[in-house]
Amino acid sequence: MSQWLRRAGRASLDDDSRLVWTAADGTRGRRWRASLADASGVGLALLLEVGLDRRPTRLEVVTAAGLLTLHPDHDGSRLHGNVVTPDGVRHVELPWGPRQHLDVAGCPVTVAVIAHAFGAEVSVGASIDIRVVTVGRSLEPTTARARLDRTSPRSWLLEVDGRSVSIDVDEDGLPRLDGEMTWPLER
Repeated sequence: MSQWLRRAGRASLDDDSRLVWTAADGTRGRRWRASLADASGVGLALLLEVGLDRRPTRLEVVTAAGLLTLHPDHDGSRLHGNVVTPDGVRHVELPWGPRQHLDVAGCPVTVAVIAHAFGAEVSVGASIDIRVVTVGRSLEPTTARARLDRTSPRSWLLEVDGRSVSIDVDEDGLPRLDGEMTWPLER
């Protein structure tokens, strides 16, 4: 990472929700923040930290269901954390491996992170099978197989759990969405 990237963006998605995101590089990697809102208000907010190796190191997701926190353990073999809800705290532990990634359903930022992580490995027209931990609005993380296709130099398709997400990602790993506006994160 020769120059630290610090950008923000906003776009309307196909489901009429609005995505606002920030990406900020630092000494340990990149920190993403994002929120998804519809006409009734914010439906999802997340913090995703990614190491210099482009692997997830921490995820926090807030929905109407509560707050989920996940991170790999010290040896990288388990993903653990908890969900805080009005009913209390529920602990979460899942298998985790060196090629697994985090997918927050409905949030293109996590798909951009996955595509960027495999950008040097997957050539145009090729695809790979990966494992992901998917988190939905109910904050019940599940492990799933996913297929990642690189359809052009900047375009990717992630298929997981019966849904497909297409995204364009620039050379810095930032999402490029229809009608998007971006700006520097600093004033």
